[in-house]
Amino acid sequence: MVLHPEVQKKAQDELDTVLANGAMPQFSDRSQLPYIEALTREVVRWHPVSPQAVAHRAMEDNIYFRYFIPKGTLLIGNTWTILHDEKLYPDRPHEFVPERFLDAQGYLDKSVFNPSRVAYGYDRRICPGRHVADADIWITIASVLRTCHITCVLDEIGKSVLPARRFQNGLISHPEPFLCNVQPRSEAHKLMIDTLDLTDGCILE
Repeated sequence: MVLHPEVQKKAQDELDTVLANGAMPQFSDRSQLPYIEALTREVVRWHPVSPQAVAHRAMEDNIYFRYFIPKGTLLIGNTWTILHDEKLYPDRPHEFVPERFLDAQGYLDKSVFNPSRVAYGYDRRICPGRHVADADIWITIASVLRTCHITCVLDEIGKSVLPARRFQNGLISHPEPFLCNVQPRSEAHKLMIDTLDLTDGCILE
């Protein structure tokens, strides 16, 4: 959101339009928030946490697109390449564009390849917790943007400092530490944060 304030603005406008005053997003609102859904999918697609899948082994000899794969061969799915494939995402695949998942009317376009189909693994070895992870990402995005505004930090002369687009890559990929400002959007939003029941539905030890 620091790098793409225009995306943050669109997401907040949708949340403010759909949700009543003082209401926090619920999973029952998900179908009514297509831009938040598109934003969630683009977060998963643009820089996947696991750029390469866990290794699989061919159980039998196989032929794939005229390539002979002997039994016992280690196979590693290239998730990064799939999620940046111009055939799947012809509109600037290396840029952060949530709108790629929406149709001309602003509704979710279900014909666009859903990155969750590969971001959590493949076939029988796909992550069994993928639905929980997807729901967690969605509710975090919706809740944070409903209540908070995320901006750049300022330098000593008041100029915005954009974070470098640097990631620590490996089996797991994540951005390097960076500074940003996270503030309640207004006093009313601050009250929404202060009155949240964070223990609701949680198991406390």
